[in-house]
Amino acid sequence: MPTVQANATGFGELVITPPTGMRAPGFDYVPVRIPITYWAKGDEVQTHTQTILGHEVTITARAESYEWDLGDGNTLTTTFPGGAPTKKGPGAIFHYYRFQGWYQVTIRTTYSGSYSIDGGEEIPIDGTVTLDSDPGWFYSKSLRARLTGENYEAKPIEVPPRTAENLGRKDPAAEHRDLTEAMNDRAEKKRLDRIRERGARRR
Repeated sequence: MPTVQANATGFGELVITPPTGMRAPGFDYVPVRIPITYWAKGDEVQTHTQTILGHEVTITARAESYEWDLGDGNTLTTTFPGGAPTKKGPGAIFHYYRFQGWYQVTIRTTYSGSYSIDGGEEIPIDGTVTLDSDPGWFYSKSLRARLTGENYEAKPIEVPPRTAENLGRKDPAAEHRDLTEAMNDRAEKKRLDRIRERGARRR
């Protein structure tokens, strides 16, 4: 069996496809102060197999964390990719924009790695690899409610070309949120609620 030495540098040369940033609503614009749901679309686990000295070496990359730059100064950390909104409301990763203008959202994903030889046990690779998604641009637009009727002619919502002059303002109250702890707290709360319910039924 060949001797394999894998490190973060070699792991970084592996072809890993970073996730694509998704959002809903998915128009060219999003209304100001409306919850926008984000999620990372892509494979959380990716494998690459090659033959070395007649032996099959499989390298596995696993997404461990996601750093979300929401473009207005707000950032998020998650250990899960999120998901699309449901009938009950927005997905787990959502955000409100306060101002009108163009914003750019990017995801920085950190991967850990391991490898195996001829289907044997997985051996961890020291270090991690961090990759950025392609930037996603959209326009945050202030909308006004209007009366409608038979004689009302609906006008399409215009999105101006992106220029340096109409980039969105930074949020003066911008902050970094770690949703990993929030999700853990939510799971712990559900677990305690189930224990209390079982206790109540026994009394």
